[in-house]
Amino acid sequence: MKRYPPLERAITYIEAHLNEYIGLNEVSRETGYSYYYMTRLFSSVLGESVGHYINRRRLYNASEKLIHSDQKVIDIALDCGYESSEAFSRAFKAVFGYSPVAYRKAGLDLVIKAKKNWRRKMCAILPIIFHTLPRSSC
Repeated sequence: MKRYPPLERAITYIEAHLNEYIGLNEVSRETGYSYYYMTRLFSSVLGESVGHYINRRRLYNASEKLIHSDQKVIDIALDCGYESSEAFSRAFKAVFGYSPVAYRKAGLDLVIKAKKNWRRKMCAILPIIFHTLPRSSC
């Protein structure tokens, strides 16, 4: 796998500053690469813009808070950089297919279902790839 040091630095910076207002300008300045280079690099390697990556990471953090904390949805929305719970709910539903409230009510069931689905898919694919994996291990 090819390594992309500027991308690694950018992601490290983003992860360390997810709770702050950051955008492509800050990421570019931190990595020492131009705005345009970082735009092309993110799009070509990750298939999404820097802004989409940041928003998606914030939403994944919010999903964990919804399940593992008692924080109000509006507080989680504000922590994630959204100015209203409505905007947060729209963005959350677009990514997860559930409103934040429904996601919280479903709780860990959604996570468990996702893991079971992933396991079923892997059990179907791995024997084809490796030709030696016994079916009973799934």
